[in-house]
Amino acid sequence: MIYVHSFSPVEQRLFTKLTNSKNCSQLDIKDIHSEACFERLKGIHQADVIVYSFFQTSHYQYIESYQQEIQSLKYLLEYAREQKIKQFILLSTPGAYSNSDNLFLQHKGMIERMVIQSEIPNTILKIQAVTCAEKGLHSLHPLFYKNDVEAYLIPQKSNQIIYTVELNVLAEIILKVNPSHFSCSYDVFDQVMELRDSLIRYGNCSQVKRISPIYLQFMSFMGNYPAPSLIDLFIRPAIPMYCYRTEREFGINLNSGESELSSDAEIAVKKMPAFNGHHFPMDFNFQY
Repeated sequence: MIYVHSFSPVEQRLFTKLTNSKNCSQLDIKDIHSEACFERLKGIHQADVIVYSFFQTSHYQYIESYQQEIQSLKYLLEYAREQKIKQFILLSTPGAYSNSDNLFLQHKGMIERMVIQSEIPNTILKIQAVTCAEKGLHSLHPLFYKNDVEAYLIPQKSNQIIYTVELNVLAEIILKVNPSHFSCSYDVFDQVMELRDSLIRYGNCSQVKRISPIYLQFMSFMGNYPAPSLIDLFIRPAIPMYCYRTEREFGINLNSGESELSSDAEIAVKKMPAFNGHHFPMDFNFQY
């Protein structure tokens, strides 16, 4: 197995978990600038699976940063074809769609499309956030934490709902992916919480400040906060995620029925139209 990622703290911990069960090498996607970058992997071990993720969201600041990842991924997919990789596992995000009005979701949708059109057998795992209670890690920590105020700065919205998955569970699912899968997609989460509560419980800071989205966009313009497209993800209506297919496919109990939402958030979720016992926002626009 080869794990290609952006070397965020959560991804490095995930690599450690994967190596406990499999012979695994890692590579920084930001270091892939040509086909020659894969030379050091040859002769290490014969990998038949590639896992790819990019959780270092602070990297997405300018158009060039998105273009760099696209180019690096082209080299990676070409390498996968040459090596006759049996399975390409992409860790993506809910709402990814190549024609989305949100630049980040559009970018993630383009990546999904590239992987699917590569004709390499692939599995897409949709993940909004990853936590590691053991190490006090949260994949959204670098996105919202500001050293100068020693607090998380999040958009001023009352009930941002977030779907998270514990890192150990994610590693287990990755290791259980069937190599014969071809273009399968699954939502992966085991807990539903409000953004504020999730950051406090699993991050390294207990202080959370709600800031006006307009001011956050100004901070972003000044280079002191993530890109506007990332802020927008936590202002627009929550994108629903469903785990019953994931549980059935991987033989795992995700305990996602035990959500931890405030009474206001519970009411908001219950007002959403139901589908097979699950709820989604009225104004959620399904894309096919």
